[in-house]
Amino acid sequence: MKELRFAPTLLLLFACACGSQEAPLAQKGSEPNLSNESKSSALPSPAVQQPAVAKATGGHDQPTLRGAERASRFPALKADVEHQQARLEAANLKLRGKQSFDMATDALPTTVRFSTSDRTTSFGTSPKQLLVSRAGAMVEERHVQPLAEHFSLRKWPSMKVVPSRLTVEASAAESPDALLTLVPQQPLASDIWYALVVDALPGGFEWSAQAPAMSTAGAKHVVRFMVGDQPVVSAVRVCGNDVYVDFSERMKLTGADDLQLSGAAAVGCKLHGDLGGSALTALLRCQSEPASFALTTRAQSVSGQSLDVASLDVTAQAMTEYGATGCRIFRP
Repeated sequence: MKELRFAPTLLLLFACACGSQEAPLAQKGSEPNLSNESKSSALPSPAVQQPAVAKATGGHDQPTLRGAERASRFPALKADVEHQQARLEAANLKLRGKQSFDMATDALPTTVRFSTSDRTTSFGTSPKQLLVSRAGAMVEERHVQPLAEHFSLRKWPSMKVVPSRLTVEASAAESPDALLTLVPQQPLASDIWYALVVDALPGGFEWSAQAPAMSTAGAKHVVRFMVGDQPVVSAVRVCGNDVYVDFSERMKLTGADDLQLSGAAAVGCKLHGDLGGSALTALLRCQSEPASFALTTRAQSVSGQSLDVASLDVTAQAMTEYGATGCRIFRP
């Protein structure tokens, strides 16, 4: 990283002011007798624009400062040099990363999110993590330690703590997020649900608005997952006339009737987008915003597993607002 350099102009003026001999400005067309080394040091930096020589009445060059006039201006010049040096040193310290930040008072937001979404299946051995970011700025290990004691792995829905080892990694140049990772002491069962839990957010942290997580009475933020392959509907989101169906793992959608909405409020809802591939989210576009409806599906996961339920009732009373204004979410 390049450090800031002090502009040579002020230093040159400083040296001239301190000299015991008065050196009048060179007349036009003449050049002072300088050695090659002196010429090189006296040349201004190309990056610094030199001020024009001030003109006196009559168009002649202004004479150099004399006697008492020079002495009266010298303290101000010296103070300005010292002030600029102090500013540059402070800037260089900050560039070298030697100035730490206080998360409680710094203006940049410190956001937290899970590494996975709620109700994920076929999770396998994926890392169980919290990601802490600070608008692209570096996050040190000591800054996330207050959050570590609130992060745990539990069984769902009993909320029994699963013994785990916690590791903390500071952010790096290639990854601006700091990572808190839970490593279970024993392999997790493949046929039961687990949950990553943050029971409270210490001061200076805020939850990422782009990563909604479920809230319960006993924990502030929860995401549930299953190691094995058992696809479910993770959530249903309604934003105006659009209905998004989130799956717990990738599902194959081969026909328009693989996913349907029914009910008096679900008018003209059709599966939107390309069919024949696999997706974690499906979009149905309706003629008007549906308040309540039944969701039926014949989709299968990439591994050939059917959803745990063929039909799901989504009611307006069971939905809550989230994210952008006008969007609602239903969590089975």
